[in-house]
Order: sequence, then structure tokens, then C-alpha cells
Amino acid sequence: MRHTEYLAPRTIEEWLHLIPYEPARQQALDNFKIIGFGNSLVYTLYDALHFAFPWHNTPEGKEYWSKIYTAIKRSYHSIKLKPQITQEPTTMCMVN
Repeated sequence: MRHTEYLAPRTIEEWLHLIPYEPARQQALDNFKIIGFGNSLVYTLYDALHFAFPWHNTPEGKEYWSKIYTAIKRSYHSIKLKPQITQEPTTMCMVN
């Protein structure tokens, strides 16, 4: 996932489709459909997972989702957002 994908708000369900781990992606989507809190807009994948459903009410349990959340959050914070350097066009003039 490119860093720019983290900057735009998406619905929780849209974010859950981007979970980089299987079977966690499908489990999250299934839990969201059954016991999800709602499809709000959020800005990060880890926020989407946090607000998607009550972790303790899932077959996987709170510890499982906490580990997935931590892995996603670490991955997010390890991305280095580098500023883009642009050069102004230069014009060369020849003087006679």
C-alpha cells in the first residue's frame, strides 16, 4: 500500500479490504458484517479496525485483534513520508 492511500478518508469497510494479512482480512470483513458498529469514514486502516466491531465479541478474541492492530499501526508508522522536491524551470537567455 502506498503512503498516499493512508491520507484520504474511506469507509471502515473499504479500509478492511486493505488488511494485508489473511485470514485476518476475511475475518474482519465477516465480523464487521455480523456485529459491526457502522460504516463511518476514518483516515487510517488501524482506526478502521479499531472502530469496526467489538473485538471481544468475535470468535478470534480481543488478543488476536490487538496483535493485528499493533502490526498494522507499526507498519503505518514505519512509512517515511518524504517531501517531494520540485525544481523551478530555469530559462537561459543569451545576450548578444
